[in-house]
Amino acid sequence: MKKLFLWAPMPEDGTSLYRAWGPLSQLRKLSNRIELIKAQGSVNWVDYVQIDAAFLQRPFMPNHRALALECKIYNVPLISDWDDDLLNVPSDNPTARQYGEAQSKSNVEEIARMSDLITVSTSCLAELKSKFNKNVHVIKNALDPNLLVRLSSDIPMNPCVMWRGGHTHQRDLMAHTDSIMEAYKKFPSWSFVFMGYDPWWIRERMAPERCRYVPFNPQYVYYMRDLVKMRAAIHIVPLADNQFNKSKSDIAYLEASCAGSAVLAPNWEEWRNPGATLYENPDDFGFKLKELMGSTPKTIKEKNQEAWEHIQAKRFLHIQNKQRLELFEKVGL
Repeated sequence: MKKLFLWAPMPEDGTSLYRAWGPLSQLRKLSNRIELIKAQGSVNWVDYVQIDAAFLQRPFMPNHRALALECKIYNVPLISDWDDDLLNVPSDNPTARQYGEAQSKSNVEEIARMSDLITVSTSCLAELKSKFNKNVHVIKNALDPNLLVRLSSDIPMNPCVMWRGGHTHQRDLMAHTDSIMEAYKKFPSWSFVFMGYDPWWIRERMAPERCRYVPFNPQYVYYMRDLVKMRAAIHIVPLADNQFNKSKSDIAYLEASCAGSAVLAPNWEEWRNPGATLYENPDDFGFKLKELMGSTPKTIKEKNQEAWEHIQAKRFLHIQNKQRLELFEKVGL
């Protein structure tokens, strides 16, 4: 039995479900020969001599760099995984002060150089990481149908537009506020839900009966259950055009498809998926949103079905985990 030391900053959150404990727990079952060792407290030589490899999710702190260095000292293969471009966090992002420090950027670069294998969620991230390491591979985020359950497509969808995201998306929403309000005014029978972050400057311009704010459930699995049960017909992904956003993965596409929704997303490489409606800029976002809201329930259902069939064929976890297992085997697992 091979032992894989696993460090994840928040084991129960969505990033871990897609990039760490979620896929690696299923990988353990797929290979039947990998044991996951959860990182706890301080780590010393006693731990390193017992493991066959180490996995660091989103590493950037001094202690992560120290862990990576110890792996080199004890000849333990190091796998690092990133799902965000931590070297290009925009200044408006609340995490910019933390990630933007020179020491944090240096940590990310040095950990990338020391890694025996780097896995990332998007092609854009792979290109950026290849500056520091040649062994970089894209493993797309994928749905685990055992955890994230889709309701029957026969259940009617609600005339509702769903946005989900955290406080880091304030600029994204601000860039698309006018378009959202135009659609809101044109279709009075539709409502809007903002899940995670409360964009008060939008919500206060909407009637309470047509607008709802829902806080995030920090347990991602329960958050997804809430999202699916809302049955929102349209799921919007308004993103500002910058390097950081273009490196992001299409988790919102996976979530929307699982929830039965049609998704509206930017016309960037990562989002060019079957069933998705794509926009070019904030004005086009507004046009496409109104077009979707004015379409028939049949059209919404067909777009969602096209996306769901693609996910079943290409983006279920067991499919992506086959690639992950092949890569892990090459570093000794």
